[in-house]
Amino acid sequence: MTFEYEDIGNNNVMITAYNGNEAHLIIPSTYEGKTVTDISVNVFYQNNIIESVSGESIRTIRDGENYIGAFSDCESLQFVYFPNIQFIGDYAFSDCTNLSTFSNRSIHYLISIGEASFNNCSTLKTFCNGDLPKLTTIGNYAFNFCLQLSTFCSGILPELITIKNRAFKGCSTLDTFHDGNIPELLIIDSGAFYDCTKLSTFCTGNIPKLISIFDEAFNNCSIMNTFSNGNLPTLQYIGNNVFQYTS
Repeated sequence: MTFEYEDIGNNNVMITAYNGNEAHLIIPSTYEGKTVTDISVNVFYQNNIIESVSGESIRTIRDGENYIGAFSDCESLQFVYFPNIQFIGDYAFSDCTNLSTFSNRSIHYLISIGEASFNNCSTLKTFCNGDLPKLTTIGNYAFNFCLQLSTFCSGILPELITIKNRAFKGCSTLDTFHDGNIPELLIIDSGAFYDCTKLSTFCTGNIPKLISIFDEAFNNCSIMNTFSNGNLPTLQYIGNNVFQYTS
């Protein structure tokens, strides 16, 4: 059997192990009449055969442990497509150094991107070429040192609330975080865009609910000349060195 499963209740199962050698892996939607919804820790860790992976029914990639996630160090992985994903767990794709695209279309149900989930995905150019209508949280170090990330989301971000500590640190190709409004954003955490040396504009639209920008959030964004093209009526706190070494 290529996959091993665990029953997690509610007629759902979780993948706990993979024993195959497919380069282009399609995860089955069902197993013994139950829906395959989750991927457990370390299932594909250091699998250097898989070049692409997709799964229509996958909703959750579980949090990693000891800095290792479900797909960590999959050096051949280039493309991922989970259209119904809701939660991307901690370290899920960390150190997938050839991953270029996570999704080439909208991800309608994604709520949370976990800590260091794409850390050091050094060739990741696009996270989502479309909308992220339910995304609320981008975790600590989520895209840390994604050196070629030029586009995070090409569509709407209507529910985004928090960009956490150093989420995009060292994304030296990112030039605009979002082209449009971010209506629910409350917090930009410490060092969130530290060393994003090509970031010229954070947001081209309005951020009407922003409350806090914490220390060094945009430190060394050396060519940044626009934070937002709209008003910031609720902004209460700007931390230390937030815009240090910006233009």
